[in-house]
Amino acid sequence: MRRFVFIRESLQTIELTEKRLVLRERPHYFVATLFVAMGVLALGLAAHARAKFEGPQNSVVFSVCALFLSLALYGSTESTISMDSRSDVLDVKRRFGPFVFAKRYPVREISRVFEWKTRKGNALKLQLSTGKKRNLTLFAEYSHLSDQARLLNRLVMEAQNTPPARI
Repeated sequence: MRRFVFIRESLQTIELTEKRLVLRERPHYFVATLFVAMGVLALGLAAHARAKFEGPQNSVVFSVCALFLSLALYGSTESTISMDSRSDVLDVKRRFGPFVFAKRYPVREISRVFEWKTRKGNALKLQLSTGKKRNLTLFAEYSHLSDQARLLNRLVMEAQNTPPARI
């Protein structure tokens, strides 16, 4: 099986202890910069050609600009996945620029964490007890993630087997 050039070895491990694991998926600044440049170029061409085009042609050009800028935003997103066996949630934070979006998955709703294999590379996914699957990583470009999936599963199982703290 042939792999692409942009394959990364694995997610960056920020913290690894007996009870806690924090992983980071680094952004693709080169790809983001490339799409920003393409979006700005398309916007410049649209401004220059605006006198020639009217109506639907302008809409198409501005839609292409929006697409390039959206892809730039996607490429500049940094993800952080954290799991502490003493807590009852798996946290996924996505950050692009000053904006942070967080999603918390209660461990009681998690069935397993697994490595999703594609032709391009591998990614981490989460299977909920309802059967639904959620992406933990944005990109499927890693050569192996089985160790990190195993560590996350161990922490999830420990948290599921720990009785809830009394308040």
